[in-house]
Amino acid sequence: MIDKNVFLTRKKRSLHNLEMALEQHKVDEISLPLVNLVNRIPDMYTTSSCSGRAIIIGKDKIRSKYHTKFYFKAHTMSELNLINLGDINFEPNLTGWFLFEAPNFHIGVKNLKTAEILRDIALSSGLGKSKFQSIQPSLTVEILGTGNLALPIYFENEIQVSISFFQMVIKESIELLKIEHQRLRNFQAKILSMFFDT
Repeated sequence: MIDKNVFLTRKKRSLHNLEMALEQHKVDEISLPLVNLVNRIPDMYTTSSCSGRAIIIGKDKIRSKYHTKFYFKAHTMSELNLINLGDINFEPNLTGWFLFEAPNFHIGVKNLKTAEILRDIALSSGLGKSKFQSIQPSLTVEILGTGNLALPIYFENEIQVSISFFQMVIKESIELLKIEHQRLRNFQAKILSMFFDT
């Protein structure tokens, strides 16, 4: 268990950062019910949240954290349906990628027993890559789904996939999003049952 005052200081700081992100409209709205529920639990707080998303990016190297240009981002099925590959002006000499990323939440936890309960609830809800992200200096559980896609779609300064193929990719991504959102709802229901009197 980490020091009580250290934990409370970190939770206060994270909640302040969340309020600032909300004011700047930088929070994934679908994740908010789960974020708000977790933050009501005295022994937990969220440090980051994403309910799952599809993005189109340009990178000089796929593993590089730098030189990344975002062309499109979607957290909902309706947003996914709005992707039009022909409308994207890819930057020359970058590789354009379509990525579907599973839900990903980081939750600070006060003690190991609660962290184990949280991880086990996530795994039993289908969020199968959930794990302890760190134990020291802070105890953090990463809640992580399993649905991911990574597809190069633009290189050698040309779009390299057909419209019909890309539409199939979008269709599959929508199905993945449905599955992952259901897993998040299962996770939220189990947290409500475990940590709140219902």
